[in-house]
Amino acid sequence: MRYPFIICYDIVSDRERRQVFTRLSAKGRALQKSVFLVRMMPKEATRFEAQLTGLISPGDSILVVPVQRDTSLSGPVSRVI
Repeated sequence: MRYPFIICYDIVSDRERRQVFTRLSAKGRALQKSVFLVRMMPKEATRFEAQLTGLISPGDSILVVPVQRDTSLSGPVSRVI
C-alpha cells in the first residue's frame, strides 16, 4: 500500500530547483510551487529523499513528511492556519 507524503523544498539554484521539480512532477501532484503530494512506500520515500538531496547544494533543503489521515475530521481540510 502506498502512503501519502508531503515533499517540499527550498532551493536557490534555478538549475537544481528545475531538476527537483521535474522529478517530483513525475512522481506526484504539485500543491504549490514547491510543495508536492506524493504517494509511495516508506522505503521508497527514504530512497527518493536521498536522490533529491543528492541534487541540491549545501544550505538548500528538502523536507519529506508522511501524512497521517485524521479520522476525527468530518471533511477535507482546505486551509491550515
